[in-house]
Amino acid sequence: RVVGHRDVPGKPALYGTTRSFLDYFGLRSLDQLPPLAEIGEIPDIDPQLPFEAAPT
Repeated sequence: RVVGHRDVPGKPALYGTTRSFLDYFGLRSLDQLPPLAEIGEIPDIDPQLPFEAAPT
């Protein structure tokens, strides 16, 4: 849920973690989330899907 807004151009929303988020992912606390550095090492998925002509 939104817990505030950053005081920079565009005023982006700042989000907090809710109990329902933790429950949904089966987590007891934020400590069970992987560190941000580890998330950054996850390879990017190719956002471009191959185009195949649809049969006519």
